[in-house]
Amino acid sequence: MKVDSTTVPLVGLLEEMTVNQLVGDKQVITVREDAQLKDVINLLAQHRILSVPVLCKDSRDVLGFVDVMDILTFIVRLVTHGHDMQEAQWSAWANDIVTLQAKGEQFGQTHVKKVMASSKADMYFPVYGRGTVLQAMEHFAAGLHRAAVFNKTNKVLTSIVTQSDVLQLMLKNLTGSSLGVLGGKTIDELQLGTSTNVICMSTNALAIHAIYLMFFHNVSAVAITDENGRLVANFSASELRGLGHKNFDWLLLNISDFLGRIASITPGGKLLFPLTCRKSTYIEDAINMLGTYRVHRLWLVDDQGKPEGLMSLTDVMRLLLPNDAIPEPAGKPPGRRKSWVEEPASTSTSSSS
Repeated sequence: MKVDSTTVPLVGLLEEMTVNQLVGDKQVITVREDAQLKDVINLLAQHRILSVPVLCKDSRDVLGFVDVMDILTFIVRLVTHGHDMQEAQWSAWANDIVTLQAKGEQFGQTHVKKVMASSKADMYFPVYGRGTVLQAMEHFAAGLHRAAVFNKTNKVLTSIVTQSDVLQLMLKNLTGSSLGVLGGKTIDELQLGTSTNVICMSTNALAIHAIYLMFFHNVSAVAITDENGRLVANFSASELRGLGHKNFDWLLLNISDFLGRIASITPGGKLLFPLTCRKSTYIEDAINMLGTYRVHRLWLVDDQGKPEGLMSLTDVMRLLLPNDAIPEPAGKPPGRRKSWVEEPASTSTSSSS
């Protein structure tokens, strides 16, 4: 199926709008490299964000991002004393509250520079604001979730652009005809989502086990199911925004209790139920759900409510790319367009990209 501005009108908008126009005057939240992790986590929770740029302690140079997947990875390594996954057994290292409380103190006092890029799941990638939204989507479709936006003249960080920003733009301009040939197609017909890497866990499993499995399988969420295999909750790396040195031992709670406690301290509250759809759901409806509820994924369930797949924002980014711009698999950004993505002149910035 041919996808370009002639067959999908929404693509025309994405080709014309610049990144600067998309992000507007969005506030940029940053932290210094010597910030303690407990303070960074509080900042993420306060602003309801999943990542934050890390600056050098003595300048405005950007070292990279730290995100919830980095924090998740650091937790596993901290609890398992840095063992690799061939040796690490979560149950052998984290089986008592006293030990975990001690780890919590160490966790909270760690400088963020030691945690950033731990997961290696989201490479730091700078862009210039004069580039188009569609160009940014090429990199989001490759698995990147965010990019630092720079002013080309003085190489100063001006904003951050994310997959969610692009989705909100799509939602705002979603009409009966804006999707063109894609309109009226189902998730199944468009071959969206994945069904090969859905990790399921019981509500009675420990929260730390969920973290271990996400790390081991390199996924950002697991499906929580009841005794009949029906989806009842979503456990994602974003839950870690409520974790700190004082409640680190919550990791030994079962998943249901852990999610309940995290929800009780989350500013503004959070969804306590997983958002689901079917493979027969129309793409317009799926985009609407993702944008309206501001979530990063929809679980695909069967007629019994059992999870059988996952549709993410990355899938939507790939869907709207012209056929000649489909990127490499996740984690491998496509070749840079010299008219848009260029290395900032700052040595510290370019060395982190």
